[in-house]
Amino acid sequence: MPVAVCYELRYHPFFLKLKELVSDPSLGRLLSVDWEVEVGLNRMMHSYVRGTWAREAESGPITLTKLCHDVDLLLWMIPGEPLSWRSEGERRIFRAENAPEGAAERCLDCPLERDCRYSAVDLYLRKHDWISNFMTFPGESTDEMLHRILKESDYGRCVFHSDNDVNDTQTIEICYPGGLRATIRMKCDRRGGRRTARFVFENGEVCADAYDITVRTASGECREYDFSDLRDKPLHAGADKAMTEDFISSVSEGLPLRCGIADALRSHVICICDSGA
Repeated sequence: MPVAVCYELRYHPFFLKLKELVSDPSLGRLLSVDWEVEVGLNRMMHSYVRGTWAREAESGPITLTKLCHDVDLLLWMIPGEPLSWRSEGERRIFRAENAPEGAAERCLDCPLERDCRYSAVDLYLRKHDWISNFMTFPGESTDEMLHRILKESDYGRCVFHSDNDVNDTQTIEICYPGGLRATIRMKCDRRGGRRTARFVFENGEVCADAYDITVRTASGECREYDFSDLRDKPLHAGADKAMTEDFISSVSEGLPLRCGIADALRSHVICICDSGA
């Protein structure tokens, strides 16, 4: 029975093109990779400070709950097996000592709430963002439900007084034979959802920035690829559908999966371990 892992970014048109470009043999030997992930502030607060993945013992390290996709993409794009890896991170922002003077335990009770960029009242009650996983009781209006959530649940707590313990910055370095190092850096950013990458080769480089890819060669050639039309397309720009079709083809026709259990084990080992030998 085939086992598929939902690494949907392997099926995304942008990353499929990026893999094609970095696999071009004319660029020569790959020398280094720098990969940066910006986790949006609202996503970080909702998921990793107040939410489901806020405490490592209950969910896992942020390397696994967030960065596993990025580790998988690099392992998919870089040929060969890693020799070693190391991972370092810390919680820099969401700590009790960073709370402004006078901050309350809950945003509903806080005199500083109106001017706080981390306000749960602003995120959920005013903007109605990130509320799709909240449940309304029978006879309860949306605003009544949100007031209850803010008053009773972890989603209403001050980010500086939550008991989260996962990192908000992280660096993973993966080393390959021949001296190649691939570095993934994660940070919390107000823009959010943005990935940048730079693959440096003997004969050029491939740079990805959000939905743009640029290829520059040693001869002076420059090619640009614009995928901005995919920005608002649903289901990861069709990647989710392609992933499902891949699994159905594997079950019905015995075709190999683009991402099977063996692929996922490679990335999961790196994400779970603090360092590897």
